[in-house]
Amino acid sequence: MKEIMESMGLLCETLDVSTTSCSAGHKRTVRGTVVLRFSDENMLDHLKGADLLGSSRELYLFDHKIDAERAVNYLLTRGVGQNQIQELTGFMQHSDSKPVYTNKEKFVIATNAAEQGLNLDVDKAHIEPGLYLENLLQRYGRIGRSGASGEITIHVHRDVLKNLPENTGSFKELEQYLRSIFRKREHYASRIKVHYGAFMALCTIRSVRQNLKEQIIELLRSYSDNGTLQVFQSVLDFDRLVEQLSSSRLGKYESQDLKDWWEQFLSSLGYFRGQSNTVSVQLTRSNGNIITTDDLRWIKKWCKFEPPNERVKEYLVTGFYDTAVAVSLEYVVPLGSFWVNEAELNNRERFRSKLVDGINSFIDDAMEGNIGDTGSFRTMFKQVSRIVYPDM
Repeated sequence: MKEIMESMGLLCETLDVSTTSCSAGHKRTVRGTVVLRFSDENMLDHLKGADLLGSSRELYLFDHKIDAERAVNYLLTRGVGQNQIQELTGFMQHSDSKPVYTNKEKFVIATNAAEQGLNLDVDKAHIEPGLYLENLLQRYGRIGRSGASGEITIHVHRDVLKNLPENTGSFKELEQYLRSIFRKREHYASRIKVHYGAFMALCTIRSVRQNLKEQIIELLRSYSDNGTLQVFQSVLDFDRLVEQLSSSRLGKYESQDLKDWWEQFLSSLGYFRGQSNTVSVQLTRSNGNIITTDDLRWIKKWCKFEPPNERVKEYLVTGFYDTAVAVSLEYVVPLGSFWVNEAELNNRERFRSKLVDGINSFIDDAMEGNIGDTGSFRTMFKQVSRIVYPDM
């Protein structure tokens, strides 16, 4: 792939930043000379061009588990022995023999499971930056502190690379530039808090405890976070309205259509894992099956798979694509469904608009000829729709 791009004049760009050995505080010393390189080359493409027989120990730290699995699969098919691959991917493996690592394996294939508490003794590191800068700093700090020299390549989008300075006086200065480019942690955390409010509403609806609602309201108020509390209240208000309408006909539709959809929507709140559309995945290895979770969109982009059925409860991955395929996802609304393409999945407001329009269309038709406040019904669902994020 790299050779084809170069033949077309599409060169991958890099930016190098060098640091020298210095005290890092708490009696710790960073590595010797570290070359920090930023590149817009796809990390898996780089792995495919790597020296499989060299003596250096190399780390490849991916954002997605599926990419890590594709990397392991590629190395195995190229003749690299399993004993030369150390996996730090957070997979739960169901196999008779668990691997025992020597920390001298040629390749270390990892995901964010390698962010915390590990000092990886590697000569070269290739990492994807994660969602926000703290991800990147954690990953940067895990690349050993033994005083030896090394190389770290951070694979970023070309738009990010273009905004980085060519010269910096220190890593601290570079960090300030990065903070203006990467997604802010607070923004990511705010989405989690919103879903937390919705999940608390689900717990309240399912619970038989009389005073649970008041206890949760008191808890959320103590956070001084009105957004989370507002979503909590909106989910409860919408649930109460659905319950009130359940015994009557909604215009030309049965209220059961709305109630069935709402039950399905509510249940989905219990499966939140920090990323929307997270699904259970089964991967087949020669030494046993791996059960894990990953983003449904990533599964559809890169995997050949069989969807869940009565026999297999997970997405059963049977192979991988060399080139990503176009992705579209189907979302269910009370009287049908709508499809969202990849551009809409990447645009939160466009996605929400499509979802809200689908519900409002049902509300308008259902409330036709009925005495009721259609406007407040629509407003409630607009608040409820804040908990749906196609791209975390």
